[in-house]
Amino acid sequence: MTYARLIIIFFFVIIILVPLHNLSLTNTTKWRQYGITVLIDNYTNDDTIDIDDSDNLYICKHAHNHVEVWSNNFTEKRIISGGNGNGSEINQLSMPTDIIINRKNNSIIICDRGNRRIVEWSLRNATNGNIIISNIDCYKLAIDDQDYLYVSHELQHEV
Repeated sequence: MTYARLIIIFFFVIIILVPLHNLSLTNTTKWRQYGITVLIDNYTNDDTIDIDDSDNLYICKHAHNHVEVWSNNFTEKRIISGGNGNGSEINQLSMPTDIIINRKNNSIIICDRGNRRIVEWSLRNATNGNIIISNIDCYKLAIDDQDYLYVSHELQHEV
């Protein structure tokens, strides 16, 4: 197992063991030294994750140009966006770098870096996404409690 895979698996374990809405970090916070592996697959350090309120795990697969969701205690996998090869059509992604769940809209927001856009896909069996920001060199995403979307612009070094 490569170092990069170990890092990804480590992140999966932390997310499952620690309820994020109750997480309080200080400079004296100590992590548990044990955990369980909930999922092993062909992941890289370029893949990113998010988890919803029902404990579904969303994985942005950078090299595979899709987002997948693992549900039902990590036994069922579905591709929920992309999955139609690398490309610039509205039903395709190109080297996505980050995802975030928009709980209010029941959607997932994707930093589609290769296409220089941010797209939003409904979590209700959508077959394509909607472009919400175009012509941006996005890299990472965040959303706050008031639904403000924060995007890191890689080339301009700004949010």
